[in-house]
Amino acid sequence: MDSALRARLAGMPQTPDEMLSAVSESLAARTGRSLEEWLALVRSSGVDPLDQAAVRGWLRREHGCRRTASGQSPTPRSCTCCG
Repeated sequence: MDSALRARLAGMPQTPDEMLSAVSESLAARTGRSLEEWLALVRSSGVDPLDQAAVRGWLRREHGCRRTASGQSPTPRSCTCCG
C-alpha cells in the first residue's frame, strides 16, 4: 500500500460505531438536521421507513432534496428545507 493511500485511510472511521458517528455528523453539517431529526420526520410522514424508494421520493417531494450530479447526498444548497 502506498503512503498516500495509507495516510488517507488512517483518518477514516474504523468501526461501525465510528462510521455511524461520522455519517451523523456529516448529515447534520450538510443539512442542518441531525440523523435523529430526519428519522423523526420520516416516521411522522406515514412513509414506510424500510422502503428506501418511498423515503427518497418523500424527501424529494416534501423537502426538495436531490442527489447531486455526482451522486453525493443532499447539501443545504440542494435541499430547500435545509438551506
